[in-house]
Amino acid sequence: MLSLQEQIVIRKSISRILPVANAAVFIFFSKLYEMDPELKCMMKISDEAGERKYFGILVFLINRMDTFESGFPLLEELGADCRLQGMKEKHFIVLGQAFYWTLAQTLRSAFTEEVKSAWKNFILEVFNTFYPGLQIDWEGNGLLHDSLEAGQRFGVPSGFKAANS
Repeated sequence: MLSLQEQIVIRKSISRILPVANAAVFIFFSKLYEMDPELKCMMKISDEAGERKYFGILVFLINRMDTFESGFPLLEELGADCRLQGMKEKHFIVLGQAFYWTLAQTLRSAFTEEVKSAWKNFILEVFNTFYPGLQIDWEGNGLLHDSLEAGQRFGVPSGFKAANS
């Protein structure tokens, strides 16, 4: 269960991403498919609307963090659907890494240690519904050492300031 402080941190950081949500979704799926092209076929997402659906699920889960149990039936159904599509533990690890990387690119200087810790716990809590005991290498083969200018390359406006503003 996430602490109240972690919930506040996650809600605050996602509110910084919402103004550039389309770019964040693009960054995420670009990185995800770069890391594991096999996932593009498995996830059966044919367009941007399908990609945005996953962001909508994320926002739904964030809104339900304080009563996470109510989100679990949705997660269990989503996990079962993913497994039916052939997704395995390794795919969920890549999903977690790509999402974490996207947060780093989008939040930039606002991706503080407190924010990193809260999101790691959130991601693990969600993904452990799919695979209990799942562990994620957050550095992911130098994942966070990729260019921090990726946000600009992928369309996050250069003037976007995610820091405490």
